Amino acid sequence: MKHFPIAFVITGSLISAISLASCSNAIPSDSSNNDLAQAYDCQTMVVDDPDGFVNIRTSAQVSKNNLVMSLLNGTEINAVYQQSDWIQIDAPVQGWVARDRTAICCASYSHHLMASKVQVIRELGQRATSEDSQAAESLFKLWVDGAFAEAQAVALARWAGENPQFLISVLGPQDQALRQEILEILDYGFGEEMPQARQNFEVALDQLPVNHPIVQEWFDRK
Repeated sequence: MKHFPIAFVITGSLISAISLASCSNAIPSDSSNNDLAQAYDCQTMVVDDPDGFVNIRTSAQVSKNNLVMSLLNGTEINAVYQQSDWIQIDAPVQGWVARDRTAICCASYSHHLMASKVQVIRELGQRATSEDSQAAESLFKLWVDGAFAEAQAVALARWAGENPQFLISVLGPQDQALRQEILEILDYGFGEEMPQARQNFEVALDQLPVNHPIVQEWFDRK
């Protein structure tokens, strides 16, 4: 799907906040910069959360149970509507993002972000291992592909090896589709290089009732 977030720069002041956190050649989105933004092929990016990722919500507020997905800094979004300090998006996922967590960046930004994205994923994994429930859910719901998907798999595998009980406790309440997806990613993350982590996770599973959904989904997966 081709996205056109630049249209919102040209047509008005839908997005007025800007951050330089992960942008090179960032351009403010006020009307005086519309021509400049268009000339430099700038895009609306989720970039400015100090934790390196932004949580997308089902509604224009922060609440415990409305996290849809987490986007790494620099992920392109497509804005469709603004409500006060929130922006509604329809790509790469439908939901709401705080306006002060967005910026308009030019195409030249991307090569600066690769290493920092991987580091953010590692840090999420470390925080999850230390029983940070918010980081744990964000790691589960991270929107990634390519090298970042592999980094997520490794982070999950390390967490499962070091603190499997907490991973199980956070994963259990998630919906079945997400649980099964995470278990597939976890299996990939273990691979052949983390046999001890796999063993630690399966020992923790052995301590659960045989009808526990994660136990069933893990062994039915094989």
